[in-house]
This record gives sequence, structure tokens and C-alpha cells, in this order.
Amino acid sequence: MRALSNLADHQPKDSTKNFYLGTRAVVALLAAMMAILCTPRALLAGPVDELVAQVSASTYQHYLDDLLFTHDGMERRYGPQHDLARTNIVDHFESLGLATSLESFVYYGNTYYNVVAVHEGFVRPDEIYIVGAHYDSAGTPGADDNGSGTACVMELARIIASHRFEATIVLIAFDREEQGLKGSQAYASAHANDDIRGMISTDMIAFNPDGVNRAAVYGSTNSDPCKQALADCLTQYGGLEPVMYGVMDRSDHAPFEWQGWQAALLIENEFDLNPNYHHQTDSVDTPNYIDYEFAANMTRSVLGWLAISAVPIDAVLAGPAPGIAGQLNEWTITGASPNTRTYFVYSMASGSREVPGCPGVMLGMDVPIIAGSSTTDANGDGLFRRFVPNAAAGRNIALQAVQPSTCVISNTDWCQF
Repeated sequence: MRALSNLADHQPKDSTKNFYLGTRAVVALLAAMMAILCTPRALLAGPVDELVAQVSASTYQHYLDDLLFTHDGMERRYGPQHDLARTNIVDHFESLGLATSLESFVYYGNTYYNVVAVHEGFVRPDEIYIVGAHYDSAGTPGADDNGSGTACVMELARIIASHRFEATIVLIAFDREEQGLKGSQAYASAHANDDIRGMISTDMIAFNPDGVNRAAVYGSTNSDPCKQALADCLTQYGGLEPVMYGVMDRSDHAPFEWQGWQAALLIENEFDLNPNYHHQTDSVDTPNYIDYEFAANMTRSVLGWLAISAVPIDAVLAGPAPGIAGQLNEWTITGASPNTRTYFVYSMASGSREVPGCPGVMLGMDVPIIAGSSTTDANGDGLFRRFVPNAAAGRNIALQAVQPSTCVISNTDWCQF
């Protein structure tokens, strides 16, 4: 936020009934807000950091060891464990309340299924970010290839399911990757008209010989922004060294690139040195093989990318209604902290600004100005009304709700009146 002591200087001196507050009201609001902001509280991590911190190596290990049939003598190509693993993935997604479906495709006259879980966005639901991994194996236990990537997707599901995001997140367990990316090709073709903003394929992410802690990122030059964003998250959230490469059309990101979307493959950098690759020893029972903490760090990195892209939100701000200058307009807020003073800030400047007293909690605007406040009800819902002057007609104005006492913010709502 802009220096709080200067906000009153930006209020029109003659406005008492319009979108802006009168100076006296602003001073009173600022005094109340400063009292809240100066109250000591434990330092809070930003929303992305809080999500990443929830990744658990032990939970990841449970998925890989107990739900995906990755032990000696098991296989997920055509054997019974293939369908049993698929059922466990479906049950896991459904138990979290995610909208889960089996999307079928035909390969050599047989029907196979991708497992798809959708977590719809609250603000930009048509914008989609995807993380996928193939759950079939090459006739082996497939612990690293690719139980490791599938367990990552399952851990992502566990964490995102209890949070809200601006954009839609889709998690997919693909089938028949080992027969030539058949499942991902089927999905990409069936969803050719979707607004997919980025896709990550997690494939072989648990082999870390000698603790090298390097992660490879593959993709075409068209996917460079997605690749670089993922690489940054590998460093920041996984503590890993990213190594950037070009095209490698051997995993489920490739069909998305072929459709023109940005996509990337995340894989252990030493995968070509893996002595168990496509062998029966690709098993969680092979001594000193699977590095669960390394895989958890890969998962943390992907979750960081996913959260930064889809944008986690605490509360949902909707409006304005009717969205017309020269009239009284109304915004609603839902899902915020109950019975809490909520401030509404506006700006015509894009950018970001940290909320004072809430480290890592960023407003989706620059030069924010307090427009008013209200108190949420026992359900965390609230209402904000302001007369928008005719002078605002044709301008893009952002409004965002902030609860500084709890560090809860809403999405940033941009509107042209």
C-alpha cells in the first residue's frame, strides 16, 4: 500500500457522496487501520509460501508406496495393478471434493481412461493451468517412471483442494504414455478450444544420485516463459538447481505444445543415468533408489508454479453492480474472516503492493487508496456500496478487499465503468 500517512492527500476535497471518501472519513479510517497494523503479530508467510509449506514427503511416500502399486513384482501396463492404481487415483481425487471424471479414448480397439480432476477458479474460471503425469508403466513396477510424477499430482490435489484460486487448475493422470503419449494426445485434442495458459508434465522426479539436486526442464522455445517460471520456482521453493533444455517430445507435455500451448517437462536431470529405467528394479523396494525428499522438493516447485499462475485467494470480491458511472454501485465479498473490519482499496494503476504488516501478502494494484470499509457477518460475507461519479466513466478501476487484522485479501476486481 502507498504510505498510509499520505492517502488522505489523494481524496477529492469536494467529494462526500461519490466513490471517494471525504478527507475526515479517510483520516478516521486510517487511524483505525493503523491501530490494527501496529498490533504485534507473528510474521506471516505469503500465500504461495504457505501452500508450498504444506507439501509433505511422508504423504508423498504414502501415495507412491501404498496406492500406486510400485513394489517388486507389480506392474501398471496391462496387469491388474493398472486398473487398481487408476481406481485409487479416482478415489483420492473424489475424497478431496474435486470434480473428477474418467475421460475415455480408444487405442488399438481398446478403451482407456485419463483421470481428470478440475478445481474451478473463482475469478477467471476459463483460464486453465494443468499439471499431469502418466500412471501407466512399461510393464514394470514403475516407481520412478512414473509413479513418482503421479504421486506429485496426488499431493498437489491434497493441498489445492482446500484453497481457492482465481484461475482453474486441472490435474490429470494420463494413461498409455508408454505407447506413444496416447492419453495426453487424446486429452489435448478433445480440449483444443480450452484456454490453457500453461501445462507441466511431471515424469521421473525421484531419482537423485549422490544428492546432486538437479532438475531438468524441457520444452520448445515457444514455451520459454513457462519453462523459466518453473525454473524460478525450482530454485525458490524446491532449493534445486534447474537445468534448461530444448525440445524433447517424449512425455505428456508434448501434445500440448503441438496444440500451440505453453508446456514443459519436469524430470530429474540424471534420468538417462538411471540404471533401473524400464527395468523390474524400478521399484520402491530397490535399496537407496527413491529419494522421497528430492521428489517432495520437485512437488514444492510445481506447486509454487501452479499457485503463482492460478493465484490463491482468501475471499471472493464480486461486482460492481450495475457497473455504471453516475450511479450507486455495489460489491459483495464472500469467504472472508467473519465479523472483521474489511477495507476496500481502489486504484487505476496496475502492479502490486504488499499489505503493511502482512509479509508476502500482495495487493493486485499499485498506488492503492482506501475507498471505505464495512464489517463482515458471521459467515465472512459483506457488502460495499459507493456512488461512482460520472468522471470515472471509461476508466479502468481496480477494487480489492483487505482485512489487515487477519491478512486476508480478496481477488483484484478490475472494472471499466
